[in-house]
Amino acid sequence: MNRTIQTVMMLALVAAVGAALGSCNIVGPAAYLIGGQPKVDAQFALSDRPTVVFVDDPENILPARRLRRLIGDRVAQELMVKKLVSITISSADAMAVAGREKYGKLLAIEEIGRAVGAEQVVFVNMTSFALSPDNITPRPSGACLVKVIDVTTRERLFPTADGGFRGSLGYPVQAAMREVSLERYRTVSSRRRLDEQLANEIADQITKVFYRHVPRELGRNLNPPR
Repeated sequence: MNRTIQTVMMLALVAAVGAALGSCNIVGPAAYLIGGQPKVDAQFALSDRPTVVFVDDPENILPARRLRRLIGDRVAQELMVKKLVSITISSADAMAVAGREKYGKLLAIEEIGRAVGAEQVVFVNMTSFALSPDNITPRPSGACLVKVIDVTTRERLFPTADGGFRGSLGYPVQAAMREVSLERYRTVSSRRRLDEQLANEIADQITKVFYRHVPRELGRNLNPPR
């Protein structure tokens, strides 16, 4: 059999397989295997300027203050790993000055940034954080609002008014883990580890706002580490 006939037969086989897949309603998975999972574009491109990630929790939603620093430092680390910014400033420094008052009022976000030497602030306002939606089923989830503030101009860079978030407090970010075993939910030490794992997941989702990414790796969090 010559090469031309082999090529024709191969093309016919591919067409037949494609038709069969279409009749079985599994073209989607087939397309995924061929082209890869579609990616989500960045919602905002950060300028490469000294940046601080400040996590605020005025309603004391987080069970421990340390989680604010964990989320902030993880986001800052990932921003540098992804080469989105070259310089980040410790979240602990921002937290240290955040409680100061000026004329009887708490410092504004841009003032916090200026105090620690940042030129832009990734501001995270926590809105939810729970290891269980009903205090029975251990399924950790959390949410926050994110915005980017220019320290010099004191302007909000993201989200902008014309970006569909007029009047909002920030861009909504959600994170969720798959249901975990009850054993990991019952003790103080295991719940502490779950808190940290959820905080890291929130940080991961925040960072993804700023770069093009696959929305969720297949199989992720099916079996969270113990």
